Amino acid sequence: MSEQEEVLRALEETGIIDLFEWVGQTTSWRLLQDFDEDAGHDQAVIGTLGYKYLINLFDRASGSGRFALPEGTSAEEGLDLVRAGVTQEAFEAMPRFERRSIIRSNFNGSPGWARGGIRWLLQSYRFGNIDKIAWTKKSDTKRRIAQYPFFQDSDALLTYADFGLDEEDFPTDLGFEGKTLLLAHAFDRATGAYEMYLGRSRDSGGRGENPWYWRYLVASGGSGGGLREAEDAFPDLPGTPASAQAEDLKVRLRAKPGTKSTTQN
Repeated sequence: MSEQEEVLRALEETGIIDLFEWVGQTTSWRLLQDFDEDAGHDQAVIGTLGYKYLINLFDRASGSGRFALPEGTSAEEGLDLVRAGVTQEAFEAMPRFERRSIIRSNFNGSPGWARGGIRWLLQSYRFGNIDKIAWTKKSDTKRRIAQYPFFQDSDALLTYADFGLDEEDFPTDLGFEGKTLLLAHAFDRATGAYEMYLGRSRDSGGRGENPWYWRYLVASGGSGGGLREAEDAFPDLPGTPASAQAEDLKVRLRAKPGTKSTTQN
C-alpha cells in the first residue's frame, strides 16, 4: 500500500476528511460574508483572513489552542465557547471528536494538528496553481520539509547519507513521531471558489518540476460567480456570522470535476 493510500484510508476512517471539508466550506462561507471590495479588500485580505479562520476552525473542532478546556470545565461551558463565533448551522455541522483525539502539533513555528501518526501543516498558494508551488520561496520550515527524503517503503533500510544529505540539515521535532504532510489551501475572490489539497511536498529545486510526491484534493467548492455574487453559494450555512488517485482506493472523497490525484515516485 502506498503512503497516499495509507494516509487517506486512515483519515477517512477517523473522520478527518469530513473535518477538512467542514473547515474548507465554513472558511469560504465566512470569507464571502466578510469580503468587501468597496472597503479596499483584495486577495491579500482573503489570504490573511482565510489563514486565521482555518486555524480557528481546526482549533475549535479539536479543542485546541484557545478552545482547550481546563480540567473541571463543564460540558455546557465548553459548548458555549465552541459555539461562539460561528453560525448555528456551522456549529451543528461541525464534526465531533473525542477530547484530545486531535492534538495541536506545531512544527518550527508553523501551526499544525495531528491525529495518530499523521500531522498536517497549513500552506497557502494561488488558486489553480497547486502544481506550481515553489518551496524555495516559502518559509524555511516548508522548504526543509520538501527536502526530506521520501521513502516509499517504510521498511527500506535507507539513510540520509544514501541521498547525499546530512541529517543535521533537517529540522527535528522530538515531540512527534509520524508523517508530516501539508494541507494546501486556496480561495479565489474572482470566482468565489476554494480548494484544499493534502499531500507530501517535494523539492523541485526551482526547476519547474512537480512540487509533490503525491497530493489529493480533499475539499473544494464555491459558486463560480465571484465573492460579491456568491451569497447563495452555501445553502447549508445561511444567516450572518455570530458576535471556517490512488488506484483501487475505496474511500469517500469528493474530487473536483476534471481533477485527478497525482502520484510521483
